[in-house]
Amino acid sequence: MDVSRFYEAARRAGFLVACTWTPANGAEPITQFVDYSAPNQRKLDGLAITQEATVKFPTHWFAGIRKGDGITVAGSEYVVGEVVAVGDGSETEVVLRKPR
Repeated sequence: MDVSRFYEAARRAGFLVACTWTPANGAEPITQFVDYSAPNQRKLDGLAITQEATVKFPTHWFAGIRKGDGITVAGSEYVVGEVVAVGDGSETEVVLRKPR
């Protein structure tokens, strides 16, 4: 299954939030809807609490995203920290850091 179809269904259902990626190389910003996890949010049915903000999305939506790029999500500005391929690589998870 194309993971993009899953994300589009989640967006239509209101489960995703708008996210703007601003590449550090000066390329045009791109906005998509992503799965956002805020810091201190409960996960795994309340068994764990996230320590960092993260976003997940289909890899091709933000192709070329890298550490140091800018991300604005849920009205907050972040800098891309770690970029991790999920599963077969069709999905990416990015750890977000507050700008210094």
